[in-house]
Amino acid sequence: MWCSDIPDTARPYVAQREGLPGGSNADLRSKLRRTTIHAVVLAGRWYVVRPRMTCQRGLFIATALLEIGAGVLTAVWPGRAIELLFGTAIVQAEPLATARLYGAALTALGVASWCVRAEPPGRAVRAMICGMLTYNVGACVLLPTIAMTSNLAGVLLWPAALLHAALTCWCVFVLGSQANLGTAEAEPRR
Repeated sequence: MWCSDIPDTARPYVAQREGLPGGSNADLRSKLRRTTIHAVVLAGRWYVVRPRMTCQRGLFIATALLEIGAGVLTAVWPGRAIELLFGTAIVQAEPLATARLYGAALTALGVASWCVRAEPPGRAVRAMICGMLTYNVGACVLLPTIAMTSNLAGVLLWPAALLHAALTCWCVFVLGSQANLGTAEAEPRR
């Protein structure tokens, strides 16, 4: 019988029996909830389930690293970030302040992605991926549009547009795989 805190998606993972500390089942569940390791009860014995790298986890890690890097660069050196992306230097205070705010938003997206990287599929994770999908689609549309309509194209504009296109596809794939598993219905409505 599976523990109530083990998601259905954990079933394909390989369970390995390990020596677990003594104590009640509630103590053990409490200890396991504080880690990224889940446990399962089979025939009255506790087994530890170590989740392997999933497509969803990889998406969150990649997004976190990319967006935190881009966000910190944009927040700290907005003029250089804009020059790399659009090929033009900005010296006025207003666009620099806006770029710094954009850098903070990118950093926040990266931190949020890092925080949910180990979460099992569910409504909150699905909402996070939908938000990331919206951002990536917007970047896929806006970056090439800016390049073609205003001739602003720096060294990183087209690679950034392609990267956001790949992240868009990755988000769609993860959302599709979660829909196939039925994780949206796994959590009760409140």
